[in-house]
Amino acid sequence: MKTLNLTYALKDNSLVHISEVESGLQCGCKCPACGETLIARKGDKVIHHFAHKSTVECEFGYQTSLHLAAKKVISENGIIQVPALYLTFPETGKKELIEPEKVLRVSEVILEKKLDNIIPDILLITDIGKIIVEIFVTHEIDLEKKKRIKALGVPTIEIDLSKIDRDISEQDLQEILINKNEYKSWIYNGKREETYKKFLSVSEVKPVISRNYALHVDNCPIGKRVWRQKPYANFLYDCQDCDYFIAYKSVWKNDVEQERKILCSGKNYIAHIADFEIPFEKRVQDFKEKREEEIYELVGQGICPQCGSDLVIRHSKYGEFFGCSNYPHCRFSFNYEENN
Repeated sequence: MKTLNLTYALKDNSLVHISEVESGLQCGCKCPACGETLIARKGDKVIHHFAHKSTVECEFGYQTSLHLAAKKVISENGIIQVPALYLTFPETGKKELIEPEKVLRVSEVILEKKLDNIIPDILLITDIGKIIVEIFVTHEIDLEKKKRIKALGVPTIEIDLSKIDRDISEQDLQEILINKNEYKSWIYNGKREETYKKFLSVSEVKPVISRNYALHVDNCPIGKRVWRQKPYANFLYDCQDCDYFIAYKSVWKNDVEQERKILCSGKNYIAHIADFEIPFEKRVQDFKEKREEEIYELVGQGICPQCGSDLVIRHSKYGEFFGCSNYPHCRFSFNYEENN
């Protein structure tokens, strides 16, 4: 494994950057991980860094030094910015904002101290409680640690420093930790699970049926399409763009038969987190208004809003009107003169 240049060290039990000390052994520094004497290499041909006097480089020196530097930066500033928290629905890619990015006040920073059955890189005591911070330098958090963090129930952020300059200054590190979120991501936050359970509670499982080389979902709660007076939806063209499409699951029952199911929240007209705060009657009214706009738009394009077939001009004793070319299977009609 390639050795990472050590740019932070301990001098008189205080963290210092390579730029703050003299060259050679005169730096008076020790490795923050193993405690060995360091030499400050500050020549013209190499990146300035610390090296072990014994020439045996410490595997954890660089990472430990970054942990110490992060602790120093957060402690001195007393704050940390955390990224926005989103819920991403399984298989659909739909994202819902749970909380925007925000700044937390930090009262204590604890390094690598055992918490139940894990040892976090950094544990922060903030104004909203405990926050674990994992710093990714060479290895991401593995699956086993993620499981333990979830079982522990402590919100956890990973900061990806794997691609930053190895000689990062304290000022640049401060910018990343305090002011930026581009290197941060939520590994675990219980609010995601809570929010997803709320959507599950208002949704229903619907089978996806293979029919005449198409995938259909019968009894569509919003009546996206109608066939012989029965509402349904086309899985590919309707469901995947529908606000009420929450999740999708596909399982092979055998070598040739596949079972598909979707999770649909259409019966309760809940598409977004904000909808939980809106009365049911208002959600229904909002949907009807939106659906009416969609119908006008489709009719304007000459498309039947019930089955997707072409609209044609028909005649009756009351005058001309738009009718579905798929009649009598689809009985949609629209008086275009009256509603032009």
